[in-house]
Parts: sequence; C-alpha cells; structure tokens
Amino acid sequence: SYYREMHHSGATFGVRPPFALTEFLTNHPGAIENAVYVDRLQRFIHEFGNDAILPVFLEDFQANSHAVTQACCAHIGVDPEKLPAQNPVQLNVGSEKLHDTRLLRWLMKNPRLRYAIASKSPERQDEVLRRLRLRVPFGSKPVPWDEPAEAIYRERVVPKALEYLQVCGKPPDFWRL
Repeated sequence: SYYREMHHSGATFGVRPPFALTEFLTNHPGAIENAVYVDRLQRFIHEFGNDAILPVFLEDFQANSHAVTQACCAHIGVDPEKLPAQNPVQLNVGSEKLHDTRLLRWLMKNPRLRYAIASKSPERQDEVLRRLRLRVPFGSKPVPWDEPAEAIYRERVVPKALEYLQVCGKPPDFWRL
C-alpha cells in the first residue's frame, strides 16, 4: 500500500521511489513503520486504557458492516440511527493509482524536461503523463516481491502483525502472513 502510494504521490512530494521493492523498503523506513500498528495501539492503550480503544478490522467490516458500525457507535456513544446515509463509493483504490514508467524515469534525467514537468502541478502532470502513457495505473498487477523484500517482511512485519492480532483478540491465522 505504501509502495503504491509513494509511487502514485511521488510528483506531489518531489520523489521518485525505486521500482525494486527491497530498495524501496531499505530507503523508505516509513513503509515498515506504517505497517506496524501494534506499536501505535500500545501507545494509545498506555495513555487512555484498553477500554478506550476499539480496533476495527476491514475484514470484519466487509463481513458485517452493520454489526461493526453498531459496535463503533456503542463504543463512542453515538446513536446509530442518527448517522448519515453511507456512501457506497470506494475511494483511494490501489489499482487506480498511477506510477511512472521506466521510460518516464529515463526521460526525467534530462534537466530541461525534468524542470518542464516539475513546473506543472501534480494533477496536471498526471493528466498529461497519463495521456502520453508515461504514468500508468497499477491495475491488478501485484507489486513485484524479491527474496530480500520477503525477508524484511518476515523479520520486521510478521512478528509485529502477530502481536497486533493478539492484542486485538484475533487468532494468529486471521491474516495470511
């Protein structure tokens, strides 16, 4: 998710993240930090107590949105009957996010072209570069994993994900880790 977002938003932040996942994870520690929810959750529990926290899992919401919504409302003391109608539109769809092509990265080595592109707003860049097929949607193509990236995931993310599931009362096989 973070990999796709950084590739998609690179123009906004003035960065061109690496294509290789291992290089990306090595150069962008926030990718791992954003995947480690248990540390943030533990800080909230420490400050506000376990009863103040209600972890909600997307999988549970997808399975029974009504029950999860009711539980959230009960937790924060809101009458669920007073909620506005839910909008069924899905926002921030990963497959629709754009990323640079290798050709665009090569073209960006030219200082004049790089300046001409950078002088446009990120929205305009996306519009023009998409039309030229130099920024394209990720589509359903998975992010390419390599062995070092898988090792980083197994060593740094999986143990924390299992700890998160335990803290939230979920079985260790809730996610396919």
